[in-house]
Amino acid sequence: MGDAAGIGPEIIAKLCLDRPDAPILVIGDAGVLQRAADALGRGQRVTCVDSARLPPPQTGVIPVLAVS
Repeated sequence: MGDAAGIGPEIIAKLCLDRPDAPILVIGDAGVLQRAADALGRGQRVTCVDSARLPPPQTGVIPVLAVS
């Protein structure tokens, strides 16, 4: 995810909107990413996963392996 105070979370949230079929797993702070997704106002939901395995893509869902 990069620096939580930088533009990384916003870029990731937008990427997930633009490419809903892309296999993605974000490693970082789920709360920060959810706030960035909420700012876009498109109903994205951040879901924490407990494995570094790529989950199947789901429209509107951003999987995060939380490090905090």
